[in-house]
Amino acid sequence: MADAAEKRNRKEKREQFAFVLHELTWREIRRKYASSHLGLLWAILSPFFHLLIMTLVFSGMFRRNIQNFTLYCLTGNVLWGLFRNITEQGLGSLVDNRYLLIRAKLPRQIFVWTRVMSAVITFLFTCAAFALILVVQAMMGKIVLTWKLLLFPVDVLLLILFAAGIAHGLSVLYVVFRDIRPMYSVFLTLLMYLCAIFYPVENLPAFVQTVIGYNPVYVSIFIARDLIQNGVISPWIVWLKMAGYAFVSFGLGLWVFSRYSEEVLEAL
Repeated sequence: MADAAEKRNRKEKREQFAFVLHELTWREIRRKYASSHLGLLWAILSPFFHLLIMTLVFSGMFRRNIQNFTLYCLTGNVLWGLFRNITEQGLGSLVDNRYLLIRAKLPRQIFVWTRVMSAVITFLFTCAAFALILVVQAMMGKIVLTWKLLLFPVDVLLLILFAAGIAHGLSVLYVVFRDIRPMYSVFLTLLMYLCAIFYPVENLPAFVQTVIGYNPVYVSIFIARDLIQNGVISPWIVWLKMAGYAFVSFGLGLWVFSRYSEEVLEAL
């Protein structure tokens, strides 16, 4: 009887967590686009505006060295946007919701997951347009769509886990160290240039190639380009590296969050 009651309580808590997560996530999305007439359409337009700028600026420099330059840039830009949105939004998840966090008896992690899910939903809208472009490219004979594309969601999931771990850690750090936001903004700019979004890595010195090769976001982009643009599955060591980054970051982020969550509540 006691075991049955405990299982029932756990089930009720999971259902309550899922319900609150759903409501807070859509509240976050509505808040984010409340002042915009185009709303979620910006989630689709934003990466394509970035693509247009990169194409205009860099296509003359790198087009000859990169096969299908447009798809090369777009793939990198879409995945980079997912990572950036999760971590940037997750950073302020506790501070931005401090009044609700203090007054409501809700799991503290739910506020980070709200931002993560909000970024993922935005990414899904972007992927809808991305998929349409892939179909058009396939019809034009520029790429071949194969069953290997089914592994793309696995790559995305690993990137989400990696970014979610960082978001948990940043959310705690931001409570006690507010200067982390501008510092992280500068770091993101540096990291973007280390993701080889618009240039070929092969043209760089060997040392720089090695540094970029250890960038988890670049590893995710590399896997995606192999699946989408080249129609091949990256070597198992590359997948293993990305999985290692994802699970270490996720586990460490959750540990930091649970370890310092009490101190965070007091600081708020």
